[in-house]
Amino acid sequence: MARPTVIKNPEDPLTSLEADGTLAFDRFVTFKVNQLSMAFERQWTRYMRDRAGMSLAQWRIVATLAGAGPCTFTQVVQRTGMNKSLCSRCVASLEAEGFLESHPTPGDSRSLTLSLRRKATKLIDQLRPVVLERQRMLLESLTASERIALYSAVDKLHAAAARWEQRDDKDGGESSAA
Repeated sequence: MARPTVIKNPEDPLTSLEADGTLAFDRFVTFKVNQLSMAFERQWTRYMRDRAGMSLAQWRIVATLAGAGPCTFTQVVQRTGMNKSLCSRCVASLEAEGFLESHPTPGDSRSLTLSLRRKATKLIDQLRPVVLERQRMLLESLTASERIALYSAVDKLHAAAARWEQRDDKDGGESSAA
């Protein structure tokens, strides 16, 4: 994959969009975020497959439970952003491989609570230095003010995406777009 070029004096894409009503596809915020996400996923998918024999989706479930503690299946779906069927398949394989266990949720016979087993905590302890080093390398590529701005911007984009989804729900899915 070719390295993206760093634009020294980037133009505000909204200014361009408002000026002439157009925006090059490679300047779409959704495109740029997706390209970055795909690059991160490729790296970590390969690493997890080669070092841990685990898919990225499985790792996300393990990492979620490591951070949050025992959670219901529904909570894991919400926290990871996975669709239910993928999450269900991953949970089943993680359970079969001895990484997690499920128990009926007290007070809700239809719900399962998931928790990590010793095998998963050992894997997390083994991977923690690499995970933290990767985060350090990524964060060090930005200045302190850029890091703060990035986290703020991502939070705002999440909120905007939620607003779009609410709008999409209200009009029956007619407004889905790039």
